[in-house]
Amino acid sequence: MSEKKSKFSIASICRQITKVYLSTIKEYYENNQFVGHNMEKLITTYEIKGRHIDFYLNFTKKAGNFGHQIGGLFYPKQQKNRRYAIEITLKISKDFNPRCYSEVNLRIHSCLIHEVEHYLQKIKFPYREKLPRYDYKTTKDYINSLSEIEAYTKMLYFIHKKSKVNFCKLLIEEAENITDDEDLQILFMDNIINFIIRRKDLNLLKNIQ
Repeated sequence: MSEKKSKFSIASICRQITKVYLSTIKEYYENNQFVGHNMEKLITTYEIKGRHIDFYLNFTKKAGNFGHQIGGLFYPKQQKNRRYAIEITLKISKDFNPRCYSEVNLRIHSCLIHEVEHYLQKIKFPYREKLPRYDYKTTKDYINSLSEIEAYTKMLYFIHKKSKVNFCKLLIEEAENITDDEDLQILFMDNIINFIIRRKDLNLLKNIQ
């Protein structure tokens, strides 16, 4: 995906931040420092386009035997120190182990791309959709938001590029992760495809076929 117009690489920035996340996760896991059931840690502070963003890890232990779940959240309001914040959530079960690190690395990197896109939308960076000021009331509102569709598209393209997994397969899986409602899954997928077709400047269509 071309980022020539923005003159910097989101993927490169997020790769550097991901390294810090993964290093911290390895250290905490291998030294049994994931204690209790909830833990939040400031991972790093990074300057992107003239503003500082605090990056947090929110760790939670979870029931079941599925190794881990990872998600992300961008806080659009500046904190008291006038910094924005992005939080990566990591939920691990008892069978989490070092074999999970590769997948954790990819998922954290892709979540960071998604959330940094929201930050760029917030500061009205060129060629980005506008980030709404309101919270979404329904899942339909969420998946109809152009800001979310843009962030998901760039996140899924990154995973496709790195994993070589078919883009449509990734799209279906992400739709199923978002909602169990089949009609909303179809709407989400349609919105992504329509965004790719509309945003010819991103040159995505020819790169996912």
